[in-house]
Amino acid sequence: MRPDTPSPSGPPTAPDHLLPSGVVTFVFTDIEGSTTLFDRLGDAYVPLHEQHNAILRDVFSRHGGVEVKNSGDGFLLAFTQALPALEACTAMQLALAQARWPDGLRLHVRMGVHVGTADARDGDYVALAVNQAARICAAAHGGQIIASAAALEAAGPTVASRDLGRFVLRGFATPVALAQILADGLEDEFAVPQARSFAQHNLPASRTAFIGRTDERDRVVRALGSARLVTVCGPGGSGKTRLAYETASAMVELLEDGVWAVPLATVATPDHMLAAIVSSLELQTNDLTPEGVARELRDFELLLVLDNCEHVIDAAAEVTDAILAVAPGVRILATSREQLGIDGETTLRLGALTPNDALLLVYDRIGAVRPGFVPSAEDERAAIELLDRLDGMPLALELAAARTATMTLTEVLDGLRDPLRLLAVVRRGQSERHGSLRAVLDWSHALLDEDEQVLLRQLAVFAGGVSRATVTRVCATTDADAVLTRLADKNLVVVQHDRAPTSYRLLEPVRAYAGERLLAAGERAGTRARLLAWAVELAEAYHAGGPDDGPLRTVVAEHTALLGALGDEDQDGADDRLRVAGALARRWAVDRPGEAAPLLEHALAAAPNAAPAVRLRALSGLARVLDMRGISEPAFQAEEAALALGSQVGPSPDLVWCVATFATHLAFAGRFDDALQHLDEAWALAGRLDDDRARAVVLRRRAYVLRELGDPGGARAAAEADLELSERGQDGEAILAALIEVGIAANYDGDGRAAAACGERAILLARQYGLIRSECLALTIVQLAAVLTGDRGRATEATAEALTLARGHRLGTLVRDALDFAVIALHDVGRSEDAAVVSGGAELLKRDAGNPRADAAIVAVRERLGAAAFDKAHAHGAALAPADLDRRVLAALAAADDRLVGPALRQFATSA
Repeated sequence: MRPDTPSPSGPPTAPDHLLPSGVVTFVFTDIEGSTTLFDRLGDAYVPLHEQHNAILRDVFSRHGGVEVKNSGDGFLLAFTQALPALEACTAMQLALAQARWPDGLRLHVRMGVHVGTADARDGDYVALAVNQAARICAAAHGGQIIASAAALEAAGPTVASRDLGRFVLRGFATPVALAQILADGLEDEFAVPQARSFAQHNLPASRTAFIGRTDERDRVVRALGSARLVTVCGPGGSGKTRLAYETASAMVELLEDGVWAVPLATVATPDHMLAAIVSSLELQTNDLTPEGVARELRDFELLLVLDNCEHVIDAAAEVTDAILAVAPGVRILATSREQLGIDGETTLRLGALTPNDALLLVYDRIGAVRPGFVPSAEDERAAIELLDRLDGMPLALELAAARTATMTLTEVLDGLRDPLRLLAVVRRGQSERHGSLRAVLDWSHALLDEDEQVLLRQLAVFAGGVSRATVTRVCATTDADAVLTRLADKNLVVVQHDRAPTSYRLLEPVRAYAGERLLAAGERAGTRARLLAWAVELAEAYHAGGPDDGPLRTVVAEHTALLGALGDEDQDGADDRLRVAGALARRWAVDRPGEAAPLLEHALAAAPNAAPAVRLRALSGLARVLDMRGISEPAFQAEEAALALGSQVGPSPDLVWCVATFATHLAFAGRFDDALQHLDEAWALAGRLDDDRARAVVLRRRAYVLRELGDPGGARAAAEADLELSERGQDGEAILAALIEVGIAANYDGDGRAAAACGERAILLARQYGLIRSECLALTIVQLAAVLTGDRGRATEATAEALTLARGHRLGTLVRDALDFAVIALHDVGRSEDAAVVSGGAELLKRDAGNPRADAAIVAVRERLGAAAFDKAHAHGAALAPADLDRRVLAALAAADDRLVGPALRQFATSA
């Protein structure tokens, strides 16, 4: 409910003796979208709210819940036990769903549950557990119940739930494991929680039990304790990837910087392998050579999983050798059909599962498609023969077991006995293992209806998961939607429910097999042409921007498939591939510049005769990408090449973007007069086009240039005008970029409150659009704004969030920004030694722009401490591990005086 609207009256606050004490389960509820509802309904919202209150009070009182408070649009409830609390939440959601609301409306209520120690005081609680429960509720969506791991453990094993992962709740440094409560009648599918995911790894979640390789897993863990390179070798389908990921998962807590997987199956050439490593680990390097990547890893302690190296074996060996030479804290686990062949390599060769393990695997997978399955004597005989014919290869066994959803094990075995169809390819020896896998795939394919066969092979063009809508758009199959469901039911298509929208993909071995079938059917060229047409349409719709964020959401969800559309070497599609790459360059510049540069360069080289407008867009995008990576001279060259095409292209939004972006390059080089002249030209061109989106881009670039010129007021005025135009056009990413620019300008102009408002809004948009760099930048805006306004709690909180996110995603320049702003704050409150320590750690990282205020603070700290004491503290900070440095920062800020704003910050706020 809006703050100025009186809440319907509720019962008086419960006396302390009625409130549970000790270990208490807290439940927070909240109506999603209540402000919008109030604006829509006006006074009619009050009876709706009262009906909501009555429903919830009736339910939770019957489950032993005590109402602590009812403020605004939700309740804080307390329970003595966790299980009744979760049962009450389920019952409340069901009651809300079944209620008859006025005018066909329905209230969507989110709920968060947490357990902790608390004592009642004056009819309320003062406890961290209450704040955590509130944050958990804020992470949920309307209709969803989210509980902490502590609440689930306290409730016992009878509660059905789905693990959502670990998240960092606002204001809390320690990650919390969250789960969604499941029950019949409750809505099941929701978007990811509205909280920041905590990543110590990027391993995919396991969806089935790990059976039959536990001894091998333990051997690999032990081997990695003494050897820094272990390669798991074996034929396709032997379970190399699953073993590697299970091993890595067991080692997450053993390594300070976690474990990081680099899937190489979709890397088209050795040239793209280094870009894949940089992208997966989100390294900040301009040197895409084995030695450059190795230097970037020299101070980390982590496990790097290089998965599926066989088609880039030489490149994998070269980069592995380079990393092992200079990064002593890095261990590498590789999977390949052959060993890398370098010094220090320990090799584990995988073959068939043992008979007992293979039998357990088959029975487990049959149980997944036939719940309650109990093998008969006939089943056991058929299973044992099946194991022999399939050589105990995990993938082959899993695919065969999946067929028992509609067949008996004996019928499955009979399918493998048919000499005219399959048995001819089941051979002994090493090649037999490949033959056994092909036998299962051939046989599974033969059992499909014709339309299922067509769709299966056409799905081979997709790298990664795609939505149903995309499958229907690209695949020329009658009723593709229904056929896709049938393929998923037969376990030939993997369904990923944890993404929005639900996505579908082929396992890589199945995709390779389907690709062979696609080529043999003569359909590859046509299907890839439709894939490229889809990619062009989507990328250019995204580039056009505007109020419809559907293209943006699809780009975020299906980016891997878009990259797959760029992987063809057919010259006939080169121009269209350049159109895709150029249209995506704007996002790549702020999302994945390390990976984007080689993609754009390759696309430009492959399409030298593309239309001038297409090349101009791609060249300007390349310049922006290179600029984000700090590669100045090639960025200038790309921009100048783009501008040279301007006379052929004529006035266009892309030309405006090109000219305005070039102005920022000029400003970065100190050529401010030239920069302002180019901005004037871009503004005039945008006026001729009467294009507000183009005008907004020019204003955004002008804000940057004026800020570098030392005109914070002019920069802010330009940024605010940019924001006004972007909001008028309802372009989400443009609004985000404008908010960041206004926030930076407002901080420079001394208006911390305005900067904080822009930064907080930008954080939410960045999370919505999956832009990690933008989220980090927005957090640093909020960090400095909180310092300027004296909001010590938010300053500390934003510093913690910015450091955690930037460290976790290897965003070194943004780590530096967060540390620089912490130095300013610590100096201002008189914590000179802490400021000197933090400055020592900060100087190990690069800046992407100057920070004269931080430099001035460091000079003042040195004068205050004296040279000897400063140098000692500075050296201590440079020697601290990143985690220890961050802890020092946060402890110092937390211990600072309540009045965080002092004279130095006031001077900073009012200086030009």
